[in-house]
Amino acid sequence: MGAYTIAVLGGDGIGPEVTAEAVGVLQAVAERFGHTFTFKDALVGQSALEAEGAPVSPETLGLCAASDAVLFGAVGTIDTKQSASGPKPESAILRLRKELELFTNLRPVHPFPALLDASAIRPERLQGVDLVVVRELTGGLYFGKPSEIRESESGAGARASAASENAGTQFPQAPAAEGAGAPAAGGMGSR
Repeated sequence: MGAYTIAVLGGDGIGPEVTAEAVGVLQAVAERFGHTFTFKDALVGQSALEAEGAPVSPETLGLCAASDAVLFGAVGTIDTKQSASGPKPESAILRLRKELELFTNLRPVHPFPALLDASAIRPERLQGVDLVVVRELTGGLYFGKPSEIRESESGAGARASAASENAGTQFPQAPAAEGAGAPAAGGMGSR
């Protein structure tokens, strides 16, 4: 069937373990359905900071841009050696989103029957839930680190830092719940 290159960015914490299991699942999918997956590993997050001096290197960005897909684990650790003013492992995900022009985050919601009683939500409310939450990731507070916070009649607002200025600036003009049901603009995936 198809041949695909997948960049594997295990990252930090449990990320390498999770991505290793995901690679195993993808290998089973390839075998069963006749695909060919070529996996290329690269560092990201704290491991990249320690080995390459940046949370995500230009080489890793290039690999991701040249790949058909990116399998991303997790970034961030509790590192007592890390400088408070230095680069943070978590900035890797923001840079990847920006450089690869990714603009949505898909979060499937499908509770496992065996875990319904472990939820804070009543089990009868969760039975049969099967949906996908689509989050837009291109601008405003979620995309960048705020450099200014100001108080207005409608509450506190933040201004994006100079590094993410082109990602947009967001100062609340109306209650947060307004427009919450609006669909994400621009479809899904990357441009």
